[in-house]
Amino acid sequence: MFLGLLLNLSITIYAQEDTYEDPSIGFGLNAMDSASVLKIPFGYTRIGDQQFIGFRVQPEISIWKIGVGLDIPFLFNLDSLQDGKFQLREDEYTGGVGLLRMFRYIRYGFKKRDKVYAKIGDMTGEYIGFGGLVNNYSNAPNFEKRKVGLSLDVRPVPYAGLEGIYSDFSTTSMLALRPYTRPFATTEIPIVETIEAGLIIVTDNDRSSDSTAFVRSGMNAWGVDIGATIINTSFLQLVGYMQYSRLRQVDTDTLRSALAAEALLNPNKADLISNYKSAGGFSIGANVKLNLIANIFNLDARLERLWYGNYYRPQFFNAVYEINKDRAILNLASTERITGTYGVLTGTLLNNLRISGGLLFPDNISAEKPALIHLGADASEIIPKWILTANYIKGDLANLGEAFILDERSLLTARMAYRVASIFAVGVDYRWTFARIAEEDGTENVEATNYVMPYFGLYVPLNLNIN
Repeated sequence: MFLGLLLNLSITIYAQEDTYEDPSIGFGLNAMDSASVLKIPFGYTRIGDQQFIGFRVQPEISIWKIGVGLDIPFLFNLDSLQDGKFQLREDEYTGGVGLLRMFRYIRYGFKKRDKVYAKIGDMTGEYIGFGGLVNNYSNAPNFEKRKVGLSLDVRPVPYAGLEGIYSDFSTTSMLALRPYTRPFATTEIPIVETIEAGLIIVTDNDRSSDSTAFVRSGMNAWGVDIGATIINTSFLQLVGYMQYSRLRQVDTDTLRSALAAEALLNPNKADLISNYKSAGGFSIGANVKLNLIANIFNLDARLERLWYGNYYRPQFFNAVYEINKDRAILNLASTERITGTYGVLTGTLLNNLRISGGLLFPDNISAEKPALIHLGADASEIIPKWILTANYIKGDLANLGEAFILDERSLLTARMAYRVASIFAVGVDYRWTFARIAEEDGTENVEATNYVMPYFGLYVPLNLNIN
């Protein structure tokens, strides 16, 4: 557990962004998309049985199409300080990509808004195409060992482009590619000019940990999708789409042995588990965006109907997949035929309050037909003097009653603070994530854990418009 007393200095800069005008892309940016902030929290922290004092440098800058976010820790062991030494905690600097991990992200452009979008670093919230295979993805369930990946969406000509995600430069890991075409983009025919079709290919040969034994020989999938913008005005955009996806069978000796053991433990499902094979499914959906009264209120709603066969889980490559890839693959063998609904609703009010929620919900939810929930909120300006933000995702839900129980299927970050004066604030940060915990025998394990960081400090907003 983290216990922190933090001094937090925040300087906020708002910049006006330019966007590429595209009839299939829709609305532009608002102030919440282009906010910049510098945070330097100082304080005391406890990790496992060790105590540290120090600070983190956390600038997040967005100017024009360029965004940069850093997270540089300077934590010193209190025991070493008592001996007159400054022993820097190096856990977040070592292993894999090392110092590159200090760059939380570097971004150019905005996905689906610019001709060129590229981001290096944290892949949280990424998706490919219309999200049938890769959606709500994150490459960083372990906060301390954040991975450095790449996301891109490049369309050099109006009629063709390429989306892609590579999850981790430090190892052979998940690669998702989607070449797509807009064959009628230059015709200027309403609706027809916006038709987009893509081919999705996903492969993962991760060898980075003990929880990737099954995936090492390759977790592969493919899909096709097609969509079009049916209505596109200054206040309403409607996009319709269809997609088919297929997960290919993982066939290894280690997985076959694990499946045989699962069949013995679950005799009622022994036939289902023993016949595990490739599987696919289909979905059809619509995305509606509303822009009301000069950006006072924006609404983004997505509704999708799902039909999938045995051994398939929609949006398989998500944040929960990265927590334990082997468990995700093993769970496929007991997954029964699914029909269900996926819905997402995001609202933005006065460019200050944003609330979003999504639910992937089978018609008959069970352990074999699990649900996924994700929630987000940013109310840092709508309530005077309050800073409120939160993001949460949980998958493999056998029933909705366990949706808000934090466990090894959950990721959560939250901040609540109150400005007691013009430049002072008190509050608490909370994070449920996965961290390296030192055991008494000298070994280290990556475990689900919660960080609680109460703090007080300076909060100095500075709002600038950069044209």
